[in-house]
Amino acid sequence: MGICVKIKHGYRKNKIFLNDINFECENGKITAIIGKNGSGKSTLVSAICQLIKYDGEVFANGTLLSSLKEKDRAKLISVIFQNIKSPHITVNDLVALGRSPYQSLYGKLSEKDSDIIQKSICDADLTDIKDKYLDELSGGELKRAYFGLMLAQNTDNVILDEATAFMDRDYEKIFLNLIKNTVERDNKCCILIVHNLENAIRYADNVLILDKGNQIFFGTKDELLATDLIEKTFSLNRICSDGNVFFV
Repeated sequence: MGICVKIKHGYRKNKIFLNDINFECENGKITAIIGKNGSGKSTLVSAICQLIKYDGEVFANGTLLSSLKEKDRAKLISVIFQNIKSPHITVNDLVALGRSPYQSLYGKLSEKDSDIIQKSICDADLTDIKDKYLDELSGGELKRAYFGLMLAQNTDNVILDEATAFMDRDYEKIFLNLIKNTVERDNKCCILIVHNLENAIRYADNVLILDKGNQIFFGTKDELLATDLIEKTFSLNRICSDGNVFFV
């Protein structure tokens, strides 16, 4: 189960940008994707989500995603993209949109849908702001509202692209702990695009490094830390203190 990616080439603006990407993400674990700006992280997310052309195969729960209609893919995989919108709707209404793939043609919410929506609001810690409008929220609150939508979509596989961008350090820690606890509790497969390298090491089980569209590493974080790939790729130095790893 989980997500399996086998992409020979991925295309951006009709030019080859991804090369020989091959990895699997397991249920109950977080796979962090790291790389410099322009390394192909968001392009890879677009390929997995069937938004760009690629040569290869992407599976979710053993099902070839390219063979499915959009509504059926939305029952297998959910995504929070890097650039999210804040239309003038309430947090509750946004979370309710997560049930769209499961609704009938008339779009009426069932009692089960309503229960899932309320549970998702609670699990994402949105109860106090559920009646606020998205365009009234802080950046961190907005990301958390979209996380509630993702929970309501109730897929086994989730992808978060730079989910903690523009969050302060304390809020970032709370949000990443929320993600990790959800992945472990619900046995979800999670791909997390991360800019902060310390967060990749702290929260991920496995790490994928991209460089100029090429996969240069995939393995556990312990396997990664046994190499100097982070130092070489990002031109940084490693500091270990009190059991924590930092890169400067």
